[in-house]
Amino acid sequence: MKRKVGVIGAGVIGLPTAVNIIENIPDVEVTLISEKFSPNTTGDGSAGWWEPYLIGDNPPLKMKRWGKATWDHLTALLRSEIGADIGIQLVAGYNLYKTFQQAPDWKDEVLGFRQVSRDELLQIFPADTGFNYGWAFTSLVTECSKYLPWLMKRFQKQGGRVQQRRVKTIGELVAEYDVVVNCTGVASYDLVNDKKVIPYKGQLIKVQAPWVTMQISFDDPQDTSYIVRSSDFVVLGGTADAGRWDTDIDPKDGSEIYKRCCKLMPSLKSAKIIGEWAGLRPGRSLIRLEREDMKFGPHTIPVVHNYGHGGSGVTLHWGCAQDATELVRECLQERQKIQSKL
Repeated sequence: MKRKVGVIGAGVIGLPTAVNIIENIPDVEVTLISEKFSPNTTGDGSAGWWEPYLIGDNPPLKMKRWGKATWDHLTALLRSEIGADIGIQLVAGYNLYKTFQQAPDWKDEVLGFRQVSRDELLQIFPADTGFNYGWAFTSLVTECSKYLPWLMKRFQKQGGRVQQRRVKTIGELVAEYDVVVNCTGVASYDLVNDKKVIPYKGQLIKVQAPWVTMQISFDDPQDTSYIVRSSDFVVLGGTADAGRWDTDIDPKDGSEIYKRCCKLMPSLKSAKIIGEWAGLRPGRSLIRLEREDMKFGPHTIPVVHNYGHGGSGVTLHWGCAQDATELVRECLQERQKIQSKL
């Protein structure tokens, strides 16, 4: 008899977790349960740039392991014949600062990391921006609007089931599954009453600017801003408003984003705006990747939590999915031992 696993959440954390479970645990039936699917997830709207961001107080060694596993997974896809079709590409760029910044922990993961001189920056960016320091490196862009549908096909090809449904309490699933995996991001605030979850509202603009061939991230008194090249458009961002639960497009935020990016790259004033987007990053001081045995009346069900990735969902998703899969494996093995004794 197949063991049943329900994965709640079909974004850039939930869907890869479901794929890892169904591909690595034998005799398991996996159902992906979500109210929203691509192209309507938070990941679909993100710029998809591989770089740890809004990571809270997570241990550096865990971050490095999760990030490397994800990097290795994405670069393997990049080298394959389907890399371009599923929205994965290498993009070179700069992170700009007004004060000197030490090299980050992840510098050896990206390609060609180096500190940049002021003379180099003055050749590329307007002098009045005030950025005298920076990093140059090449990293990955993953367009989730292409990557997630491909992962969904991969999941369903393995026999994965899909159910569009809003889960109000995990107790609803006790009678249906042997293990539940919670990958609901900010929704965990209510679903499992986790008040450590903090929404970070992000807003961005999409423009047609084919002459932009690089990524740029830069500190600003108001926010961290960025310009990210994807295959079909350029993303201008952004915001990280802690505690805001709305996903409405804020005209004032949009205007500020546009002005900041155009100041750094004046040619963007000629770009055609083709869309705007806002979504909620699931902030938390520590990513919650652990098992919890939850009790609902006379029933207890093992729940594996995998949420709270801040602005690093794309950066960490595959490594976290692998760890979550091992926790699911342990839960199923324990359950099997208990049942064999009955």
